[in-house]
Amino acid sequence: MTNEYEVGYGKPPKKHQFKPGYSGNKKGRPKGSPNINTMVNEISCERISIYQNGKKKKISKREAVFRKLELDAVSGEPKARNKYLDMCMNAEKNAAELEQRKEFIRQDDTKLLEEALKEFSKGEPLNE
Repeated sequence: MTNEYEVGYGKPPKKHQFKPGYSGNKKGRPKGSPNINTMVNEISCERISIYQNGKKKKISKREAVFRKLELDAVSGEPKARNKYLDMCMNAEKNAAELEQRKEFIRQDDTKLLEEALKEFSKGEPLNE
């Protein structure tokens, strides 16, 4: 070969490369098959029955795991306690951040509405 193409790791000879528009995995992942995130979410949202204070109650598996973690933390297991406290701190931080975002959006919306009302009251057309 006289061209400058270097053959090596990750660079197969030109005649062995996939042609444009063709894939090496002809079938690929079937349409509609769930990915790992979808499966995890579906499984953790499944509901199970538990008994609480002598009454049967249905909760999600995710909630059941969190309740078990909380019980282990309260009973004195150090790893469970640390994990539980981390999760609580993250939840509080996320709630505070969400409130800040909501307040920021409210301020922006208020400014836009005030500007629109000013233009409307003057009889001028709104800028688009």
